[in-house]
Amino acid sequence: MGIRIGILGALAVFVCGAVNAQPFRLGMTLSTDFIATLVRRDLSSSQVAIINGSVGTAMVFDREVSTGPIAFLGGSGNFVWAQIAQQLSGAVANDKPLHLKIERWSINSQSCANAAAGIEEFLARLADVRAGRALASPKDIVVVDATALQIITVENDVWVSFEPNGALNPPLQQAAERLHSAVSRCAGSISPTVEEHDF
Repeated sequence: MGIRIGILGALAVFVCGAVNAQPFRLGMTLSTDFIATLVRRDLSSSQVAIINGSVGTAMVFDREVSTGPIAFLGGSGNFVWAQIAQQLSGAVANDKPLHLKIERWSINSQSCANAAAGIEEFLARLADVRAGRALASPKDIVVVDATALQIITVENDVWVSFEPNGALNPPLQQAAERLHSAVSRCAGSISPTVEEHDF
């Protein structure tokens, strides 16, 4: 059936009032939650995911092999947040899941201009942010780094999420944006596979 998240039920009362006023803003929030859940489902301990909530895309690659493959995913036919915004009112009213179409590209970082170098730069900036942080907690750790992109990884069997919070443009954000631009350009010349998920 795909991914079904109870957030719709929990937000049903809020959604009924908000969906008419700002369906696309709510769609963007739910899109980011959906994509984060999707990448976390299969993320290995050596991988890192970067989610661009504003365009509803994600990249997943191995931290230990900068020249390895990159998984890139986004909405099929329309942005994920637009798919959610269009279906949200009916889904809540009828207690039905949203049906989302996702495209997934597998990109060879060695044949994608600037991708391998972009991964190395990003990982160096990520290491700078992580330096000195204790990650030996049994719970998920959220690090606020004033970035616009969400970063998810696993360390010592603990989920670590770098959450967006602010308008600053630190080195980690700059590196993530450059990498996203390089990978999304390469995706344009590769045929994706299409997945369907209930949310």
